[in-house]
Amino acid sequence: MDTRKLLQDIWEIRTDFLDEIIRKDSKYNDILDEQEEKWKEVEALNLSKEDLLKVMEYADMKSAIGERYSNLAYAMGFEDGLSLGKL
Repeated sequence: MDTRKLLQDIWEIRTDFLDEIIRKDSKYNDILDEQEEKWKEVEALNLSKEDLLKVMEYADMKSAIGERYSNLAYAMGFEDGLSLGKL
């Protein structure tokens, strides 16, 4: 089996499991609460639709780069683990 395909299959299984874990993680949920509070602060600024869209696009890009970094780090760590198993 192709290593990349194996990684993808395991990735899907593990991320489903991760979803269950983060729902129970207090630190993760604290951050979600803080995020909600920050959003309320942004809404209170009464920005124009155009300015609000810019803020949202920026936040989306920050989120996307964090997600990409996490995905690459996970894959790299998993490949390292597989390499260690071959030693």
